[in-house]
Amino acid sequence: MKWVSYITAGWRSVLLVIAGSAIVFWRLGKWEAILMIAAGLSSLLGFVFKIIVERPRPTIDLVQVLVVEQRNGFPSGHALFAAVFLGLMAYFTFTRLRRRSIRILTL
Repeated sequence: MKWVSYITAGWRSVLLVIAGSAIVFWRLGKWEAILMIAAGLSSLLGFVFKIIVERPRPTIDLVQVLVVEQRNGFPSGHALFAAVFLGLMAYFTFTRLRRRSIRILTL
């Protein structure tokens, strides 16, 4: 999970959207690539939801805080990105590839 959190945070998520969308465009087509870009951009909605919900992060008396963040805690930006973007990538892999071994690995 640390690896998933690492690749789905900050500038790495932008590179992931560009690379993932390019691969999907090359292998599946433009509509699927557009959907991948939209999935990548959906994390921008997370910022809007953070402003609307205004849920603070847990305090030090509830959890062990390793890094102090200034923004609100809900929804988690990298968790939202991972669920939507990586979930869509897994869906395309599972439904579009014929090689059973890769489909099982994806699952």
